[in-house]
Amino acid sequence: VYSFSSLTAVTTLAQLISPYYFGDSILYKDEVSANYYLVLHMSDHTPEEFNRICNVISEYGTPVNTGYASLSYFAEHFKPIVKADAVQTLSVL
Repeated sequence: VYSFSSLTAVTTLAQLISPYYFGDSILYKDEVSANYYLVLHMSDHTPEEFNRICNVISEYGTPVNTGYASLSYFAEHFKPIVKADAVQTLSVL
């Protein structure tokens, strides 16, 4: 999970990683803080591939420490902006 202060930053990142990242992803917005949260799943990527992708993402967003209930919390308290394939969807904007 990565935090972003603007939708522009998330969109720019999505355009960069979309040729390499093909896993599941969801974008949420915390309407109180106006931050965006991009949730990525490793899916079929190897650990090495996923690590490289995460290194690129870290240049644009802030890693968020998550626990076992974090995704449920996001789903309950934040507004889903893109519910499935967020990286691929945002990359064409």
